[in-house]
Amino acid sequence: MAMAGMEGDSIISKLGVASEFVNDNLKVDGNRLIGKQTGKEVNLILKMHRGTNLSEPETSALIKHFLAIQSRAGLYRQKCIICHDSAVKLARQRLILHDGKLYGRYSGINIEPFLNSHGRLTEREIIVVTDMVKSQLSTASSN
Repeated sequence: MAMAGMEGDSIISKLGVASEFVNDNLKVDGNRLIGKQTGKEVNLILKMHRGTNLSEPETSALIKHFLAIQSRAGLYRQKCIICHDSAVKLARQRLILHDGKLYGRYSGINIEPFLNSHGRLTEREIIVVTDMVKSQLSTASSN
């Protein structure tokens, strides 16, 4: 995939599902995001990666996106994937965002209160999941 010339926000939307890549290949060490194999900082890896010519805003957007994925620490995979599609598919096919709130696309159910009795999620986990899904929906609009 050629990434040169993309705006910071649109490069994230072109990534699609990045969680497997992040969870399998990256880790946080203090305040740095590093590659598990190389131990090098991701911003340095991205600068040297063949076939890419990322600007500083693009690199920053990717690192911010990867850190957000890393901070979710596999919560969706742990609690949701057993019954639901990937977060991307669930968000983009079955949910909508209206006035900053998530609703079922077909049921009209307000998702945040619904999650209080669904999926055995703690209050903190509900916030993490709803923020993640909102992010999926916001990047879908730029596709």
